[in-house]
Amino acid sequence: NHAASQLPLIVKEVAKGGPTAKAAIEAAGKIGGEEAADALIAALGTEQNDAALNALLTYKGSLGEKLPAALQGATGARQQALIQLASKRAVYEATPQMFALASSTDAAVADAALKALPTMVKSADLPQVASLLDNAQASQVATCQSALSASVASLEPKAQYDAIAAQMKAAKSAQRFFKPLAATGTDEAIADMKNAYADKASSDEQRAEALTALKSTANYSAAPTLLEAGKAGDESALTAYVGLVSANERNIDSRCRKLAEAMQVAKSAGTKKAALSALANAPTQRAFNVVGQYLDDKDVAYEAAVAEKTIAGKCVDDLDYEVMTANLNK
Repeated sequence: NHAASQLPLIVKEVAKGGPTAKAAIEAAGKIGGEEAADALIAALGTEQNDAALNALLTYKGSLGEKLPAALQGATGARQQALIQLASKRAVYEATPQMFALASSTDAAVADAALKALPTMVKSADLPQVASLLDNAQASQVATCQSALSASVASLEPKAQYDAIAAQMKAAKSAQRFFKPLAATGTDEAIADMKNAYADKASSDEQRAEALTALKSTANYSAAPTLLEAGKAGDESALTAYVGLVSANERNIDSRCRKLAEAMQVAKSAGTKKAALSALANAPTQRAFNVVGQYLDDKDVAYEAAVAEKTIAGKCVDDLDYEVMTANLNK
């Protein structure tokens, strides 16, 4: 009932712990106020940690001053809980401490701080995030890349590209910036990745990272390079190509042609299934004929049958009666 007059009693019960502490924590979270927040933060890292954390996640007041103060000198389970809370509440005031903790010699602390950064950073933090990424251990790269993308998320795509590209030029491990650069979705970023992949002077690592970045983009201009890589044996590149064609190619005949080309070089059942599903949304005679070729492929026969049925029901072309009958019987 939000009985604020009873808050002193409730806070006392929170501090005592024991069987009533959980109920007191829930009450403190609902009543709110400075005193309640202090009690809940004090309960982090104790046996009532989970209840306190849940209450603080829905606490309606600001934790911008309290959380950084609590982090000072915190260790162990309490420190981990505070880091988690700072991340989930996106407490920007605690960002400097996250950067400091990310360099901790305690691997668990450094890992937790790094994972917290993507929800906490802003564009002003880009240089620090870029430095972390450039010097990160291999196991930390993906998290740092997420933090880098998050730091520029409030900017327009072209501004994102310019900001990341500027940091990349000064980096010793430029390839680590490829994925965040491609995530901007700009034509400039895709052109950079395509050039890095095609450049024979690039290292194997750089070419691999450029291709990985292209696989993750939604920009359709990456499709030709992905198809090239797919033909060279990279199945995940071919799967990404199918996704781009399916999502972006509006000309139904062109979509069918490009998907059929992917089917011709696909090796894995997963890629074939993705292409068959996409072909079902290209209801033409050509698509019907292409899909029909896979009705005898035991790995994808069911998906081919579903696609064939869908095309037959939507196709505006005149399907050959004998072919249609034979395929539908299959």
